[in-house]
Amino acid sequence: MKPTRQLRSQVRRLVKKYARQVNVAEPRVACTLGEARPGFAGMAEWKRIFTVLVLGAYYEDMHTVFINIEMHEREADLEPTVVHELVHARFPEMRHGESFDNTVNEVLLGRRFPPPAWESGIGGQGRAV
Repeated sequence: MKPTRQLRSQVRRLVKKYARQVNVAEPRVACTLGEARPGFAGMAEWKRIFTVLVLGAYYEDMHTVFINIEMHEREADLEPTVVHELVHARFPEMRHGESFDNTVNEVLLGRRFPPPAWESGIGGQGRAV
C-alpha cells in the first residue's frame, strides 16, 4: 500500500491506542525509512534492503516506531505490526519466539499491562522511555 495521509493517521491512532494499553510513553511514529532514521536515507542500498525486508521496527535510542506501510497488503495488517513494535518498546529484553508472539496476541485481544517495574522504581534498572 502507499503511505497515504489516511493510512499514516491510522497508524498514529493505533500507536496511541496500543502505547496506552501496553503502558509505554507514546513513541514517535515514522512511516518511511527517512522519517525513522534520517541518517540512513542517503544510503540507497541499505534503504532498499531494509524497506524490502521489514514490516516495522522499533528504534529504542529514539523511542520511534517505524511502520513500513508499503510492505503491508491490507490496512488490517497494520494493527499487528504496530502491536509487535510496541511490545518491543515495552519489553526490550524479550526476544522473538513463542512468548513474544503470545504477548502480541494477548495485546491484540485486549490485555493491559501495568507500568514497567523500572518505571515505578522497582528493580532499579533506571530505563527511560
